[in-house]
Amino acid sequence: MSDDGTELVRAFVALAVSSEQGSALARVQTRLRRLPCRIGWVRPEQLHLTLAFLGERPAADLAAVPELLRRLAAPVKPFLWRLRGLGYFGSPCHPKVIWAGVTDGARELCAWQEQLAAELAGLGLELEARPFAPHLTLGRVRAAVNAGLIAPALAPFADADFGGAVVTEFSLMRSTLTDHGPRYACLSSAPCGRLGASALG
Repeated sequence: MSDDGTELVRAFVALAVSSEQGSALARVQTRLRRLPCRIGWVRPEQLHLTLAFLGERPAADLAAVPELLRRLAAPVKPFLWRLRGLGYFGSPCHPKVIWAGVTDGARELCAWQEQLAAELAGLGLELEARPFAPHLTLGRVRAAVNAGLIAPALAPFADADFGGAVVTEFSLMRSTLTDHGPRYACLSSAPCGRLGASALG
């Protein structure tokens, strides 16, 4: 709640992983958990690819987003996306975020995200100015202790294949922060292909 009693919702637009992708990523997380580092790992059941982080806003500001997502998703012909390779944001001495990359489907996701960002801006929901780069966050490094061990541990997975899946819907998600990490819940889903043709070219 805000100071004036308005309900605040921390929200984002996301693409869910398939069970195959989730299992493959969970296995590599298990291996990386052996590192003597302080890393906050995203729980396997909560793995997702964030397309737009909306931040914490009054619920009323998000009222038009579900219909916007349905409108943008309807003309999109379902397409394949694939997770391949691990990497990190930050320096080799102190990575900040551990991620899995996107190969197949990256162009389509970038094109759809660009449309989404423009439409959200029209609703007064401006996104971060930095360019969108499709990736899936696996973990966040919490401290510098032994952080230099992370980059070498990721190197063998630079081209690892974590599976492909067909994009069939996009979701508006709610994130609730807790002492044990964020908890995610789906607020609404927007199915693809309702118009039977691709708007992405």
